[in-house]
Amino acid sequence: MNIKMFILAEDLQLVNGIWQKKPNTLIMKPANSLMKQFLQAIKTQFSYVSCGTSAWTDTGGVARSVSPGGLLDVRANANDATLGIVAGTGTNAVTISDYALQTQIAHGTGAGQLSYAAVLFPNTNVTVDGSNCYYDFNRTFTNSSGGSITINEIGLYSNTTYKFMLDRTLYTKTIASGAGAIITYRIQISV
Repeated sequence: MNIKMFILAEDLQLVNGIWQKKPNTLIMKPANSLMKQFLQAIKTQFSYVSCGTSAWTDTGGVARSVSPGGLLDVRANANDATLGIVAGTGTNAVTISDYALQTQIAHGTGAGQLSYAAVLFPNTNVTVDGSNCYYDFNRTFTNSSGGSITINEIGLYSNTTYKFMLDRTLYTKTIASGAGAIITYRIQISV
């Protein structure tokens, strides 16, 4: 059995005031940079035993003690850039102990900012495709900043009492002013 994560990106355009996917723009790349805290979250959920303070570092760089429950919750509301799928401009190499994006892009419409929509879970069930089984969740980013913005890193922040980064993948995606993109995480199991 193999467990893999992918990041999919599709371009959006405004058509008569409605965001629509641009045809033939889907790009899928491996999200091959799961953090130490991803495995810690699974370990904590499986064992249902709290982790000590030295085990976890939140997105602000503070050591935290963590109790089981909700450690893989990546839900996020619109306008909230502290949870779920997040974007940044950092280019430093990924290390297993990273705890935050190098340079996160703020939510907003000003220079260098992107508008963060809610994280969506479009299907209630997993999808089975031959010997693969996968689940997708996504977030739309729109650019009203007046200039192009290049995303160089994508992250996945969990929604617990504290915020923890589960994944940081280098991924180059330019979003022109007045355009948008849907960034999707796909978690896939293959037998």
